[in-house]
Amino acid sequence: VFSWLLAVDLVGPLRQMAESVGRFGAGDLDARMHITRNDEIGQLARSFDQMADRISSLAQARRRLLQDISHELRSPLARLGVGVQLAKREDYRANALGQMEREINRLGELVNNLLAVARSPRPGLESESQRLRLDLLVEEIVDGCRLEAEARGTGITVSNRAGDVELRGDHELLWRAVENVVRNAIVHSPPQSVIEVTVERAN
Repeated sequence: VFSWLLAVDLVGPLRQMAESVGRFGAGDLDARMHITRNDEIGQLARSFDQMADRISSLAQARRRLLQDISHELRSPLARLGVGVQLAKREDYRANALGQMEREINRLGELVNNLLAVARSPRPGLESESQRLRLDLLVEEIVDGCRLEAEARGTGITVSNRAGDVELRGDHELLWRAVENVVRNAIVHSPPQSVIEVTVERAN
């Protein structure tokens, strides 16, 4: 009787562990053992749960990062398409070629970021904080989007009411955040309207 009870006590958790490992191996990243024993079986189960949590977190982070990069790739590709159309017009050709060159460089940077993520054991790229001028960054973004705005029959202006705005941050991430807002305004504004981008201070 004692041997039978001991076998039940051992075999039950082992079967549960085998089932959880099988589910996790089949792609169910939510599979966990949740065994609260204090012996070696419990320690093994907790180690598996910790490992599963880490793998699930890495997989989700990489998935989000790839989605973000895919979204970012669409922006320069769309502007390249606009540039190609404008390059066919004599009056826009010089500006269009300059814009296309900037977008090609932008695509190269994004591809390099993607390759760095693929080689890194971490789930994403490290944020690179540096001192930068936010007002100059916004002006550069608006200048880069001006040709696309004109092609859509929309005007765009930028004004600085804050003076020199220095801060510490990640240049690439701030660029993406501001550029996405400006491009959404260009895409969704009606023709003959004017988009006003303003840099100002708040409390």
